[in-house]
Amino acid sequence: MENESRKYDIVLLGPTGYTGRFVAEYIAQYFPPDVSWALAGRSHRKLHELAVDIQKFNADRKPPGIEILELLPERLQRLTRKAKVIINAIGPYSIHGSAVVEACAFSGTQYLDFSTETAWIRDVIQMYDATAKAHKAVIIPAIGNSSSPSDLTAFLLTKHFSQYYGRPPDNIQTSFNMRLNGMSGGSLASVVSVASRYGVWNLLFPNPGFLTPNPSSRHKQLFKRIFGYTFDAKLGHLTTSFAAAGNEAVVHRSKFLRPDLYSKNLSYQEYMPATGVFQAVIIHLVTIIGVLLLALPPFRSLVDRLRPKETGSGPKRELLQDEMIELNAIASGRTNYGSKELRAKYTFHGPMYGHSVLLAAEAAMVLLDRGVDTGLGGEQYGVLTPSCLGMAFVDRLRESGVALEISMGETMNRNGHPEEDVIRYKHSMVVMPRQ
Repeated sequence: MENESRKYDIVLLGPTGYTGRFVAEYIAQYFPPDVSWALAGRSHRKLHELAVDIQKFNADRKPPGIEILELLPERLQRLTRKAKVIINAIGPYSIHGSAVVEACAFSGTQYLDFSTETAWIRDVIQMYDATAKAHKAVIIPAIGNSSSPSDLTAFLLTKHFSQYYGRPPDNIQTSFNMRLNGMSGGSLASVVSVASRYGVWNLLFPNPGFLTPNPSSRHKQLFKRIFGYTFDAKLGHLTTSFAAAGNEAVVHRSKFLRPDLYSKNLSYQEYMPATGVFQAVIIHLVTIIGVLLLALPPFRSLVDRLRPKETGSGPKRELLQDEMIELNAIASGRTNYGSKELRAKYTFHGPMYGHSVLLAAEAAMVLLDRGVDTGLGGEQYGVLTPSCLGMAFVDRLRESGVALEISMGETMNRNGHPEEDVIRYKHSMVVMPRQ
């Protein structure tokens, strides 16, 4: 079905959930009034109450449509055919997501979600990539905090490294720091669901090629494997990152999807910053113990019993205001000019759920406006990655609260920013959805 015949530009699934409500508020507050959209969920009453409540953000805007959601193949295809873009905020995705992806793949509908469930994403690739290509559907899981910042930073570094030095980098090393003051009940359910369904092997022994046809493991030095510690002269003390396994896999899928841009030998490694050796080792051990506990059914049952069960449950918004994400990365490689480096910094200050929602919403607008131009001679379809949205996505984020810097200079000013040869992507903060 052609996009022009669709009733809605965007249909949001699960808008009464914690993340879903953030999305609904963001669209109501910031999207152009001519964007037609709908809320899709199980309770007509709750959907209507939400539609009325978010009118306070823009009283002149036409209210969203209301669609009753049933996770049955026939009903889902009927719903997805009404939309150009589906934003799916219903997790755990390993339980509820596959049917939605299948419907979008068959109906040629663009799809975005907030999945952190890397093993499920691999299933999606294996089951629906070919179908999505055949029906010209773009499927982009993991558009939120995991794994957009990592993937976009690697994309920008690779793009500019090639522009400056005539070839892509061989290595990108990243320090990923995120301050998160709380998790929603749905996020905790996703962690439990993935560990229960797929096990914890990939968390203990990450495979960067996990989402590509030819997986290849990265062999760490014995000291790093046991103690989780490494040191970089520019990034400082580094340790094991719980999110690294998924983020590395997404970046390596981007490398597979864009052989014109990335070096086939690119190594992308992600860590968490630490203040010193002692803290690095402690963080590593706590992470490993936490992962091992997730492998135990009694522990998963305990987490599931203790997590909030009420729909839309999550931390109070006033607790989220001092959250932040900061990603520092260095790309390096041998060039005709000798060994060269390029540095990047990705920063956002504010609620992390708000940041995740901003990424998904702005990605939806890119899909509506321009589609996915991969640089391979036109649009590409199938199960893609956030960076496949290219500079159009970067530019929208630049206007919506994300600060990005790419630097090739060594000189730093007193504020820690590069003095020369800097490409800046900076702007004022956006006001996140109000309570």
